[in-house]
Amino acid sequence: MTVPTVCSVAAFDARNATPFRSTIPGKEPTQVGRWHAFRNKGVESPHIELPNDSRGVDWETVWAQPQTGDTTPSISELSTLHPQDIKNILYLSDNAHEGLSHHLEKYNQASKIGVIASSTPFVTGRPYTLFYDGSVHSSGAVGICFDIFARDTPEVWFPDLQEITGLLTVTNTEGNLVHTLDDQNPSRLILSALQINGSTNAGDVDVGIKDDAFFLGVFRHGKRYQLYNITGGDPSRGTISLQSDAAPDVGSKVKASHVYPANCPQRLTPSLQIYRKDADYSPKHSIRQGIEVLTVTPEDVLDLALSSGDDGVLTLEGTCLIPSENGFIVSRVNGQGCERAWTSTAAGGGACFSFA
Repeated sequence: MTVPTVCSVAAFDARNATPFRSTIPGKEPTQVGRWHAFRNKGVESPHIELPNDSRGVDWETVWAQPQTGDTTPSISELSTLHPQDIKNILYLSDNAHEGLSHHLEKYNQASKIGVIASSTPFVTGRPYTLFYDGSVHSSGAVGICFDIFARDTPEVWFPDLQEITGLLTVTNTEGNLVHTLDDQNPSRLILSALQINGSTNAGDVDVGIKDDAFFLGVFRHGKRYQLYNITGGDPSRGTISLQSDAAPDVGSKVKASHVYPANCPQRLTPSLQIYRKDADYSPKHSIRQGIEVLTVTPEDVLDLALSSGDDGVLTLEGTCLIPSENGFIVSRVNGQGCERAWTSTAAGGGACFSFA
């Protein structure tokens, strides 16, 4: 069976859009059992060495620090732009996006959506394949800054998840670790909730071991505002770790939720159903003229292709759809300023810049 291809094209007026290329380094993959960072030889970007002991580390400072012998990280294409003139930023990055996300905080009047690009080792032989100004890159990021406002603050939507706790308050965090919720052991709170709900697979909170997917959602005004993937938890120590640079702020209201993909009656990624020609699905959002990013699985892309008609081609006029199995990064301007960038990896989640 032919593997489907997704081709997304967007054209912008050069007077309102400035493309850029970034090699600002981020967090490196960690070897099992220690925090030492590494990168394979031949990769373009320099890297940040992480401390052997991560406790008490100020990660904001780590991502901001210059490399040995280097000046403060910068993006040459943006050096002539005034931060207050940039209204929206879209970028595609490898999985070490933390340094760039931190650097873009200086544009505090701009909402940002980043896409962690799809992995391409079996397609191009590169871990990631990024194109910029006639060149192909395997790492770093490429993006566009806009000096025009999108119609609204970027819309973010989330997959359907089963909430397993009531509303809890974040009371102690460190980096991407949540030490306490309501001044209690968060791992035990989640496990207790699973047991009350009759779940039998709850041995520990670790998506790397179990088939379960656990999430921590931040709520504002009664609605889910952010969603973090829980990557691990230890009932004896209590701490849970999140797939993010930083945990939600102390005082945030959160709920834990989960999904069992093997037992879920419908797939976790209904977002793509909106694009099917034979769709009978009522989506949480409507297609708008603009740029949409989605976290999807390869199975979802295949399913979409098979439902696209006899020719196997589905064209979305006025919409640039950017799917990736690796997730996306969001930082929205709101009444309190610009939120700290956070990462969504939940399949079925998405975000959108709307320009019409």
